[in-house]
Amino acid sequence: MLILNTGLRVGEASAIKLSDIDFYERTLKIERSLFYNPQKGALENGTKFRFQNPKYNSKRIIPLNDTAYEAVVNQMKVRNSPYKNLPEEFKDLLFLNRRGRPLDQRSINHNISVIVNRININNPDIEFKRFGIHVLRHTFATNCIDLGMEPNKLKTILGHANITVTLNNYVKQIITKYDTAILDELYETFFAEEPDYPVACS
Repeated sequence: MLILNTGLRVGEASAIKLSDIDFYERTLKIERSLFYNPQKGALENGTKFRFQNPKYNSKRIIPLNDTAYEAVVNQMKVRNSPYKNLPEEFKDLLFLNRRGRPLDQRSINHNISVIVNRININNPDIEFKRFGIHVLRHTFATNCIDLGMEPNKLKTILGHANITVTLNNYVKQIITKYDTAILDELYETFFAEEPDYPVACS
């Protein structure tokens, strides 16, 4: 729910620390991303995880709408601490699994698949398609443009390196969705009456 309402990258959401949340202003500070290496003990801290800068070094502060804020509050309620055998740098994370470990995209996508399978088994009349967690970021961005958010503001929230990425990935989709209706409207505007200029005949 948080990613669907903020457009965060998975690594950014996984790297949120309690100190990044401003409950008064209802904002979220994006300071880092969580990198995952599946090879056991492959990283210098002896774990599979390490912090790094967000993609494009896109540190930023983003607003939390009511749903995102509620998601954070609910997560605070279910979060158990302290966790044993967890490096100090990870103990302040908002999202930890039941064993007190950071979350990675592979395990999140696996859990999504389990949920989708259960939905399909319990509802044989529908077929809910599998999806990855990153789809929620795209859904957020597309919805923002569809609802009229300025691309430059969306660029800042998403942490894109430049406006071209935002325009190419999201604005183009919305234009394609509505261009036929717009062209029809233009046609009616310009050609509703007989033109008063010469028309070439073949």
